[in-house]
Amino acid sequence: MERGNLSAMNLLACCLALVLAGIGLIHMAWAAGSNWPCASEQSLARTVVGSRNIERMPPRFASFVVALCLIGAAAWALALRDLVPVRIPRELLALGGAALVFVFGMRGLLGILPAFERVAPEQPFVRLNRLYYSPLCILIAIVFALLVLALPNWTWRLGL
Repeated sequence: MERGNLSAMNLLACCLALVLAGIGLIHMAWAAGSNWPCASEQSLARTVVGSRNIERMPPRFASFVVALCLIGAAAWALALRDLVPVRIPRELLALGGAALVFVFGMRGLLGILPAFERVAPEQPFVRLNRLYYSPLCILIAIVFALLVLALPNWTWRLGL
């Protein structure tokens, strides 16, 4: 692979990490009790959770765990390009990257199915999910897939 492609992949990994870390920090703010970007907890819950008749956000601990997972995914994106020092074998990095492709891909794909709206029917969540949340998850999955596929000799190392 030529150097320009390596730089492009590094830039892609950095952009993905920034997006994931930013979303993680927003979840951290919710874990701390913030209602941003909404005026009330009920409005925030209907905007970002959308469950039927939701009045309150899930427990703060849940937002904290999601924040840690998102920040961990951001670090994983950087690790896939050796942009952060890790002592994880390349095979496990690839496997973790593939797991992230699956998780974000499934969230994105399931989120656009009509059945998903029966579980989370509240507005504005339904509209925002169709426009932003699900497409962003699909895009994140695609970028993780590209990062995994860009690993040197990834098929040989996984025994494929």
